[in-house]
Amino acid sequence: MSDDSSRKILAGARLRRLRRELALSQSAMAMELGISVSYLNLMERNYHGAY
Repeated sequence: MSDDSSRKILAGARLRRLRRELALSQSAMAMELGISVSYLNLMERNYHGAY
């Protein structure tokens, strides 16, 4: 049985598809969301980092 805190959400492809459907660049979408371009890029690549 897995612990809920260790579950990962892999939504990168959906996020990228939505951004492209809205015809937004990563920088435009990041600005709209109030996050950095590098963070958006990491989310689109489903990067979770080393814990």
